[in-house]
Amino acid sequence: MHGPSPSLIHPFDEYPLIPVVDSVVTSLSGERRRMWKRRRNYALNLWSVAGPAFVVTTGHGPYYDPSLWQVDDGEHMLISGAIHLVPGEVGFEQSNVPAVGWLFPAGGFAYFNMIKFWQNDASWQKYVVTHETGHALGLGHRTDTSSVMYGTVANVSARPDAHDLKSLVDFYT
Repeated sequence: MHGPSPSLIHPFDEYPLIPVVDSVVTSLSGERRRMWKRRRNYALNLWSVAGPAFVVTTGHGPYYDPSLWQVDDGEHMLISGAIHLVPGEVGFEQSNVPAVGWLFPAGGFAYFNMIKFWQNDASWQKYVVTHETGHALGLGHRTDTSSVMYGTVANVSARPDAHDLKSLVDFYT
């Protein structure tokens, strides 16, 4: 399996319910906002096959209460037990890195280079959101190019495969 170590206790309190705090959508407007929401929903629907139900909040609601935020690893502000989708800052947006994602003991994080994101087509955008959401759920890279969790963009039509989905089920149940 390529998921988190079995010794890591997953951060989501009520699997299969996983809150998603989407700060990307709040940074967009018009057609780009609609396109981002379609890409995000596409990725979440693919991962939901493994059992989680995602509850998306975009700046208000029960999972966006600042009193729930905590500092994790001394650097990142997280709402405990949630996945965070975050637009890149100016310095990050000037890099060649399209996005990064990872799982902390308190929750998941996916950080997107929005300049690079909009320079690519819809298939690539869906791939990147799905791949980074996989990292935020705790999955690592794979060597199988047919998996969405392959380490580099080799096959933008890739989706979570049976191994990816089983890794999530094994970790969270």
